[in-house]
Amino acid sequence: MEVRRLVKSGVSSLVVAIPKDWIDHNKLSQGDQIFIEAFGDDLVIRKVLKQKPINKDEKVIDVDEKNERMLSREIIAAYMNNYYYIIFKGKKLKDKSKYIKQMISGLIALEVIDETSEKIVTKSFLNIYDSDINLLLRRMDNTVRSMMQDTKEAIKNPDLVDNIVDRDREVNKMNYLIAKILKAAFRDNSLVKVIGLNDKEMLRYWEINELLEKIGDRTKHIARLVPDIKPANRKKFLELFSDIEQFYFDSMKAFYTMSEKYADAVVDQKSVLGEKIGQFNTPNCLVCSKIAVNAFNINGLINDIGRVVKYLE
Repeated sequence: MEVRRLVKSGVSSLVVAIPKDWIDHNKLSQGDQIFIEAFGDDLVIRKVLKQKPINKDEKVIDVDEKNERMLSREIIAAYMNNYYYIIFKGKKLKDKSKYIKQMISGLIALEVIDETSEKIVTKSFLNIYDSDINLLLRRMDNTVRSMMQDTKEAIKNPDLVDNIVDRDREVNKMNYLIAKILKAAFRDNSLVKVIGLNDKEMLRYWEINELLEKIGDRTKHIARLVPDIKPANRKKFLELFSDIEQFYFDSMKAFYTMSEKYADAVVDQKSVLGEKIGQFNTPNCLVCSKIAVNAFNINGLINDIGRVVKYLE
């Protein structure tokens, strides 16, 4: 620690010299900007992160001899690896262009900028420096919550099912985007401060991001089964799914507060809820059995949120 004297500058200002070692370490020079933040009696000084030039790497995907599943994997991999341009070529491009554009529409900030009979060119419009990963995860969480709420409402209004399925696609979009940003930060340490998370927090967000996507997916599957629930089983379903919904709310509260106390309470709910799911799974009700399978999966996934809080605190 160094003691430095305040020096008068002008009529009413006081200045202090910044240590040269800190300036050299952060590669700063005259005219560069710094942040100064006040925390009670303390001042924290940090450098302003400079936005790096955009890496304009391109990925060329040959669509020939590839089915839709193979194309899907290649498109998502190119998106996750943050390619600036993704270019599609091949003799069978015309036959596969509709599917390619459908896939592109499911990826945030990726747009078709050129299309001919010989190629489709897409460009990434994502600026990671402007991305708020906390807000994205909150949006993803809120979407899953709304899906759960409307899954119960679908008992009375089956028309809600299609909308729930659409919202699951939005969850998928946010899942890919969050993973893309986190992966870029893992590869480039200068982005860690930009997204406002340390290494442990990035790992935590990676895990939660994957869990929310899977919970959304299972909720969608249950929603599709809801219209086929017989009147005699509807009340029992609503009670069960309300418990699942509350379990999810509690687990996310544990995550947002990073409270071990809440996390322990969440983990303790799993076995109790598991018994209720087992009771709902009656042998003479095929729909109930299918719902129970998905509910068991959701139960485990929600429990894993609590484990993330517990083990990655």
